[in-house]
Amino acid sequence: MADNYLERKMEEYRSGKLAPTRRSGVTPPRHHSGAISLTLAARCIVVATRCAATTAAVVNAFRRGDCKVSFSDSDLRRGTRLAQDSGARYYGDRDIAAIATDMHSRGESIDMLICDSEAVSDAMAAGTSAHIVALAPARGSDNAALTATAGAAVTTLCGGSDDAIARMCLIAAAEGYEFIRGKSYDLSRGQSDVCDR
Repeated sequence: MADNYLERKMEEYRSGKLAPTRRSGVTPPRHHSGAISLTLAARCIVVATRCAATTAAVVNAFRRGDCKVSFSDSDLRRGTRLAQDSGARYYGDRDIAAIATDMHSRGESIDMLICDSEAVSDAMAAGTSAHIVALAPARGSDNAALTATAGAAVTTLCGGSDDAIARMCLIAAAEGYEFIRGKSYDLSRGQSDVCDR
């Protein structure tokens, strides 16, 4: 009895009656509710901040976006671990000029530099023409002075969580979002204003 049943099922399978149904057409990609997707214009990112948590958040965000990321960190173990976990290039405790020199010797150019506001003049001395995102310690930093120092538009981010900073850096690097360059943004809780200084 079991043999007949199996033979019939095998016959049905071979004739296509039991074949899995196939959908025609293309299924749309699944997105989380409320999620947006960005196309990143910047492909080579350098992160040189003193805050380890911010560095890790920004490095991981851009690596998920499949960008080449290089970063510096004063703690050898922490930096090595982040590089191994994310696949980013770790430069130790080097300054921006040394990172830029090494990247230029490799034939790479920096598309976006994310650094502390105090390091903007160092970045310009290194001869980088990258879009600069400066992380200011507090609201009210003088974005006009940073832009004048850099000779180019500097986007300044004030306050906010490490994840908020990483998200804003992603938006600054996205295609079609060039209009946010050269402005100062306060990312603190409850503050959503844009400060053109």
